[in-house]
Amino acid sequence: RNGRQVERSVVVREMGWWTSDVALEQFFDSIGTVVSVKFAEDKTSGKSQGTATVEFTDTEAAVRALEKNHGELGGKSVVVILAAGPPPPDHG
Repeated sequence: RNGRQVERSVVVREMGWWTSDVALEQFFDSIGTVVSVKFAEDKTSGKSQGTATVEFTDTEAAVRALEKNHGELGGKSVVVILAAGPPPPDHG
């Protein structure tokens, strides 16, 4: 169910466009197991917008992931918040 997925997910913002799913998995390695990573992409260019929804195996891991707010990922300070709904929409 989408509701349970949201409970186990965080949104990561202000990443570099070059950030990969592997880099995100490594970033959250000490937090818990990452189930999926969905990047928000520009509809026109197909490039990452620097935002991704990261789903964990459980709610507790998603809450612990908030400890990574303002952490450094790929040389940038990223924002980590709990997902409040479906993955961020694509903007074009």
